[in-house]
Amino acid sequence: MHTTVLEESVLSLAPTFTADPETTRKFYERLKGWDTLPVKQLGTERGPFSEADIDQQFDEFHKWLALTLAHRNYLIPIPDLLDEVWHFHILFTEDYAAMCQAVDGEFFHHRPRNIANDDDGRPWDLNYDLYATVFGERPLNFWPSLEGKGKGDCGRCDCCTKCKKAP
Repeated sequence: MHTTVLEESVLSLAPTFTADPETTRKFYERLKGWDTLPVKQLGTERGPFSEADIDQQFDEFHKWLALTLAHRNYLIPIPDLLDEVWHFHILFTEDYAAMCQAVDGEFFHHRPRNIANDDDGRPWDLNYDLYATVFGERPLNFWPSLEGKGKGDCGRCDCCTKCKKAP
């Protein structure tokens, strides 16, 4: 079985980065087609998710995963609320493994990572630029805002201040 692991040594933020919207859309369509109803049901019955948000939360997770799969050599940070979906889906090991195989032909591993030291906060800018290229405006209830000073709304780093100074 092939596996996909984003090793820190291959993660980069090259200035010549080119988005790949077509590949991202293909991954997203495959992910959207995956039946996550059993995961969602348990997630709302006994898990941390509300019935009002579960469908959009899974949809936004699928968008993040599609972006990540289409741009494997680039750091695409995951917002906390979407990371919760990933953590919960991984608990359904057989379903998660089958989804990975069906969508990409490989198992996609979760490797926790602290982004606080990543290149002046540009990973979040790149993330949002990629999102906008493929999906349009991001819903701020799931994706942290880069507005404000000091700590970002995501609470992970002080990148928001640095992003405002970046060219």
